[in-house]
Amino acid sequence: MVSTRDRSDTALRVGDYLGIARGPWPRGEPRGGAGFARIERLERLDDPSGLLEPPDDVLGALLVGAATDPIVVAFCHGVPGPLLLRRGDHEIWDDVDPERRALDDGRPWWGLGERPLFAGAALAPCPNAGIANVGNAAPRALAEEAGVGRRRAASFAKPAASLRAGDYLQIHTERLPAVDAAPDEGFYRVEWLGQVEDAAMPVWLNDRAWAGDALVLARVHELPGTLVLPGRQRVRVLIQPNIERVAWDREDPSGVGFAFRQVREIGRDPSDHPVPEPPADEAALYPSVYRDPRARRLRLEGRDAVRIVPLTALPWPHGLFKCPHAERAKALERTYPREKAAGQVAHAELFARLTPEDFAACPYHQQELDWPAIAAAVCDAWRSVPAETKQEQRFEAVDRVMADPRLTGQERVWAQRLCAVPITWTEGALTLTDGQHRLCALRAGGVEAIGVDGRHLPDATYPPPEEAAEHARRTVKDFWTAHCSARFGTGRWARLATRAAVRSRLVRRLLRVGHRGT
Repeated sequence: MVSTRDRSDTALRVGDYLGIARGPWPRGEPRGGAGFARIERLERLDDPSGLLEPPDDVLGALLVGAATDPIVVAFCHGVPGPLLLRRGDHEIWDDVDPERRALDDGRPWWGLGERPLFAGAALAPCPNAGIANVGNAAPRALAEEAGVGRRRAASFAKPAASLRAGDYLQIHTERLPAVDAAPDEGFYRVEWLGQVEDAAMPVWLNDRAWAGDALVLARVHELPGTLVLPGRQRVRVLIQPNIERVAWDREDPSGVGFAFRQVREIGRDPSDHPVPEPPADEAALYPSVYRDPRARRLRLEGRDAVRIVPLTALPWPHGLFKCPHAERAKALERTYPREKAAGQVAHAELFARLTPEDFAACPYHQQELDWPAIAAAVCDAWRSVPAETKQEQRFEAVDRVMADPRLTGQERVWAQRLCAVPITWTEGALTLTDGQHRLCALRAGGVEAIGVDGRHLPDATYPPPEEAAEHARRTVKDFWTAHCSARFGTGRWARLATRAAVRSRLVRRLLRVGHRGT
């Protein structure tokens, strides 16, 4: 475990070890300083307005600042280009081991002389000034020097101008010591690419020759800024990335980048640079992080979108906040054993026992609301909206239910909520992420299905609709059947114990299946 601290971008110093990534996949505590690179050179652009457009939203302004805010440019050991750092605090490695520091000091990466590379920038004192830039050279076989026999992931070199979004780019060469380096350590997913227009080159660089024919800008997963690369520079990318890591990275982009002037976005079409065949055992470098094959398939093949789900497929509540019957639910839960999801079965039991008067005590169960009409309008809206971005889907669905003639004013309000903030459930999860109260009201109102947001498999199948109270009673019976069968086997005693436990709290105590609070 390494000791770190936060330091503002404007307070960084040459020699600091800057956090450029969170370490190897799967996520965990960085090992041996993985994800940290030594700053060898710093430049500061006090007025970058010639490079930047003003952020077009509040989030962008918070993350990268105004177009006139200073930008600190960090040249880090082992990183193939300078970084235009986002504003704010950055993680710094405090207790760098002496071997790592000595090795990095002995093989400097950057040295561009005393003139700043970026136009209008000021250069911080740099102990390696005058050393030839070796950042474009092929990295030495550092793992071999450390005596490591473990094979690294296969990669190949191509010009930076041939990069495409989705490539896994090497943003840090093998660190030393490399005895515990992960196979794909130092490679991260390219999220966005742009190329500076030719006319804008003098606004960017003092030395046009450094860039050559093209200047490429890359936003890379986890990298705390925008990477600047000469288009002709050869960079390394993975031939066959870990498919589980790719699935996570695609849905976890690392944030908002700078909005640049006179920069053309590079398309996502495949690069014309040929990709070599990976070694036959490449996939074996990456043991699965999943124990459950279905969970793995859900991550790799699943979709994160709204679909129509029967209420019988959705879990029972695990705790209804501010419910007038919450104490009754807790009392029932205390009669259950300490087993997974037992509290939700207790909520199902409570649902089957509630009377019309009980339901009327809750604001979600207003008798004048036609929940089947609300659900029908919501499901029709979700079925008819185009499958564009999730936010656009929600806006379109809200517009459709607000215009639905089947709904009254208050019903439109609830339908709007079910579209703007849908009930959220990941397929196979034991609990909802959002929507417990509304789902309870839908069940009590006789609804069979509703639009549900969340991750699911395209070919998912669900149980048929069922009357809610009957579904609740079956849920309780199934729980006690499984529990008593595990205790008494599958014979007559188990059947008798199940029937008795379903009906009587006293029998549950006599069976010593557990009573919380005693």
